[in-house]
Amino acid sequence: MRVIDIENITEAMRDDTRFVLRCEEVFHDKISAAAASILMNKSKKPLVCLTGPSGSGKTTTAMKIAEALRKMGIGSQSLAMDDYFRTVNPRTAPRTPEGDIDLESPACLDMDLLGEHLNALARGEEIHLPRYNFVTRVQSGPIGRPMRLGKDEVAVCEGIHALNDDCLLYTSPEPTRQEAISYAVFCLK
Repeated sequence: MRVIDIENITEAMRDDTRFVLRCEEVFHDKISAAAASILMNKSKKPLVCLTGPSGSGKTTTAMKIAEALRKMGIGSQSLAMDDYFRTVNPRTAPRTPEGDIDLESPACLDMDLLGEHLNALARGEEIHLPRYNFVTRVQSGPIGRPMRLGKDEVAVCEGIHALNDDCLLYTSPEPTRQEAISYAVFCLK
């Protein structure tokens, strides 16, 4: 286990520029390592899942992984799990302890459609992505942009529930989502 103490962090931050450059270098190395792992598994495991709390850098990390894959000659397509939110019904929506609608609850996701789409992508079939409007809290349904993975392409899926066990229940047994996932990333705030 790697232990980092506050004294090391404080010392490293004395030179702001060097600290930021070193953080960027470490991030780049991790992206490169992830892309290399995805490359090795892409034919059997076409799904890459990124998860983490809101604001943790999932979308940025997904874009960086896609860029690294392109440099290796591998195509990728992105799937934002936010677009799989159900249309919000204020009377039945899950609530936080404070009484607000809990948009971070897995119950807010259209798990059936998400599972159907992930399985279809893993089988090489075409899907039509839904689109969720956060202002109106309405999902368009599967009428959005078409998506199909080409030969040797991967889908980079990102969302707060990308690796949630509740999501795994909605995937069919052949292949199971776990068997189709080539690389999983947890982003931290």
